[in-house]
Amino acid sequence: MLFLYRIFYLICFIPTLFWNYCCKKKRENIFHRLFYRPKEILSGPILWVHAVSVGETAAIVPLLQKFQDLHPDWKIVISNITQTGHDTAKRLIPWAAAHFFLPFEFRHSMRRVFKRICPSLVILVEGDLWPLFLDEAKRSGARVVLVNGKISEKSFERLTWFPKIGRWLYSYVDCFCVQTELFAKRFAALGATDITVTGNIKADMCLSVLSSQARDDWRSKLGLNEGDQLIVIGSTHPSEEVALTKALLPLLSVNSRIKLLIAPRHPERFVQVYSDLSSLVSDVQLYSRYSSPDRWNIMVFDALGHLTTLYQLATLSIVAGSFVEEVGGHNILEPALFAVPVIVGPFMHGQKTLFDSAKQCNAVISVTADALAETVQRFLENEADRRALSKTTHEWAVSLQGATEKTLQKV
Repeated sequence: MLFLYRIFYLICFIPTLFWNYCCKKKRENIFHRLFYRPKEILSGPILWVHAVSVGETAAIVPLLQKFQDLHPDWKIVISNITQTGHDTAKRLIPWAAAHFFLPFEFRHSMRRVFKRICPSLVILVEGDLWPLFLDEAKRSGARVVLVNGKISEKSFERLTWFPKIGRWLYSYVDCFCVQTELFAKRFAALGATDITVTGNIKADMCLSVLSSQARDDWRSKLGLNEGDQLIVIGSTHPSEEVALTKALLPLLSVNSRIKLLIAPRHPERFVQVYSDLSSLVSDVQLYSRYSSPDRWNIMVFDALGHLTTLYQLATLSIVAGSFVEEVGGHNILEPALFAVPVIVGPFMHGQKTLFDSAKQCNAVISVTADALAETVQRFLENEADRRALSKTTHEWAVSLQGATEKTLQKV
């Protein structure tokens, strides 16, 4: 099975590499993933953590901190797929022994790393399983644990068409710590064993709460005055910025106190988003070029690692990725944990379990782009409704906490 997978991977790799390198201009980590070699050989027990991108990396931080406290003799190394995930790992886990991109699925790329980093334990966050990587990990004698595990309905259906692939893939994993009973049943149906429902560790993320002084400093940086109402649209994707701005323009045109701050999901799109919105509206600011106290109505936030800070300044939050069907939404826990009302679009299938939980508790508002302005206006004008939603949202988010401790016991 592994031999067939390697042939399939090689066939797919070349056109995918060409597309990313030449068409999408994603060139940051290609050579790193092909030729990376750790500078030194790490000795002693090693925990290798693999997290795809920003969300998975931020979610695993509390668990790693507690693990390191319990096992100070262990060295922790972090691998990621995306540049933003890699940058987040270096920022949030600076004490790790190594930060690098997961090598491509070639023996020479993998073994170049495994010769210098021989893990005793591998933690996969949520479900990014690469067979050759796992095969090398098992050859090195490592145990493999999947934490915060989940599997979408679409992925589950695909794997049920090829049950042998599912059983083969999950045979590499020794222990599954999953978010819900539904995910546990799906994994079990695909041949996984030793499954424990531990909850969603994203509810336990280490979120830095702004002090009063820091809050004032940020408001000053953004040129926000007393009485301004900030709407933060977080993690936007192509087409969302223009569509959501158009939807909210009627509100901005009649109330200069409403400020729209847009944080695109991918940094390579910052300038493009600014250009797109500037062609739509004359009064658009780019954060990196902004000079306080100039007044603005729309700002594109072109800096990474500050979304949780921005949510703390917000009157309302709109979590994007939920207005485009191919994405299916992003994590709504971040604003919820700060008691900021959360609005999402109609497409939350990528976060279905989390979204369903929030909907059952009336902790999130789901609307189409056409109905967005009316919903936003209601909560901006009615403080009692806004406070009630804030309270419900925060109580729901807090009720999900505790998964990290359960997961740590299994690890």
